[in-house]
Amino acid sequence: MPSCYLCEGPKMGEMLIRKEEESDIETVDTLVREAFWNLYQPGCDEHVAVRKLRAHRDRIADLTLVGVTEGRVVAYLSCSRAVVEGHESCLLAAFGPICVAPALQGQGLGTKLINEAISRAREMGFQGLVLLGHPCYYSRFGWEASKRLGLTDADGKFPKGQMVLALQPDGLSGVTGVLHFSTAFEITPEEIAEVEKGFPAKEKFRTRSQMMFEMVVALQADDGYPDAFDPKAISDRTAA
Repeated sequence: MPSCYLCEGPKMGEMLIRKEEESDIETVDTLVREAFWNLYQPGCDEHVAVRKLRAHRDRIADLTLVGVTEGRVVAYLSCSRAVVEGHESCLLAAFGPICVAPALQGQGLGTKLINEAISRAREMGFQGLVLLGHPCYYSRFGWEASKRLGLTDADGKFPKGQMVLALQPDGLSGVTGVLHFSTAFEITPEEIAEVEKGFPAKEKFRTRSQMMFEMVVALQADDGYPDAFDPKAISDRTAA
């Protein structure tokens, strides 16, 4: 496994952004797992999605990027195709997972990677970007809740954290309906368990940050607060 610099380490120098290469795979998988573990749910499944996307036709290789500093991969952004029913000619790209090594977060590396990916997507002719993420973070880049544009899931609902960003003038004008992400994001517990066999065991916790995320995204979705919502009852390390 890659060294613990993903979790512990000092500030690093200038970050180079390039496409993911085969030699990056082991480090990227570990990076994604470390960055998302217990962040939005006990454990995580983002590293499983990354693996599935690599072998999926929806993967956009030219927009699947890594950030490298001092010869080490410290940031990652995956990109795949998305589509709105009835608007198949509208070129959409789905961002995510997106992450930075935990020890290096808060230094602007994620912002640099996201801005570079947005710029490349615009130059490639994509009309818009979609993602599932934290509104408080992604709104700074211009993303807004998909509910404002009428983009729903297959049940006609507005999923938690589903956001959209127009890349071209009027690029998403009139584009409403059911938004489909890649089927690579349809992950089963069995798939997670199989992938986890290749990693050192980590404890799963319920955290206050998970509950607060649920609260924020519920404000722009059709779902209400989680059952028995009580953030005061959740510490930073409550066993899952």
